[in-house]
Amino acid sequence: MPVFNKDIIHLHEVSVRREGKTLLKRLNWAVKHGERWAVLGTNGAGKSTLLNLLAARLYPSEGTVRLFGQRLGHVDVSHIFPKIGWISPTLEHFFTDTDTPRMIIQSGIKGHIRLPQHLQGTLLLDVDKRALVSGEEERLRLPFFETIVTLTRLDELIERSWGTLSSGEKKRVLLARALLGSPQLFIFDEASSGLDLFAREDWLKLLGTLFQTDDHRTIVYVTHHSEEMTDLFTHVLLIRRGEVFFAGRREEALQETILRAFYERPVRITWQDGRPFIQPVA
Repeated sequence: MPVFNKDIIHLHEVSVRREGKTLLKRLNWAVKHGERWAVLGTNGAGKSTLLNLLAARLYPSEGTVRLFGQRLGHVDVSHIFPKIGWISPTLEHFFTDTDTPRMIIQSGIKGHIRLPQHLQGTLLLDVDKRALVSGEEERLRLPFFETIVTLTRLDELIERSWGTLSSGEKKRVLLARALLGSPQLFIFDEASSGLDLFAREDWLKLLGTLFQTDDHRTIVYVTHHSEEMTDLFTHVLLIRRGEVFFAGRREEALQETILRAFYERPVRITWQDGRPFIQPVA
């Protein structure tokens, strides 16, 4: 069970360099259990590199990354993957047009990108329980699977082909996939990309419905659009040129003086229905 008031994520003096280029520079950042962070940054700020660290799919060049109290590089990451629900457009390319939502959702049982070959085509209850970590069996009962499918509005799509789904439907499949593993940490990597105006609003409403009153789930949500930082989020991380510019409570971060310094250009912030809209000032 997760421990309250403990850091789910702890980065200390973390730098990442690749091919002579510094992607992240001496980052210090901590995320506690139950906090919901929105991450905002300009192009090339290092957001994707940061998320790869948090997903235990990249190691730092310097400094320490601790996930769930365990230091990255000193622990078998196969024990970390099931604790993380990863929702990213990158994942969409790992599935074939003939995969079904049922197959894709089940691949999230242990944090697999795809369901292992020997389990493909099986019903949920047929999954080899000996391959699961202790305590997961109860959560993987068929009623739990069906509840997730209903919550993400996939009942009528569960046997459709991946290649026939819309962008919004694919996002919901990836979200259901993440939910199935009951992870402690959800990572959203520009998860609304490819959605039109109305589909994005439906997506944000779905996230609010699932997570708004749930303080047991920790979220890191990267976006380019400030208006996606609804009151679902408790904190904001501003990252610029590979460095943390500001990390703190949402209401503290979203102030014009801070945002002007962050963007190094004049901006104006307006609020509508509790959502911030940041616009450049001509």
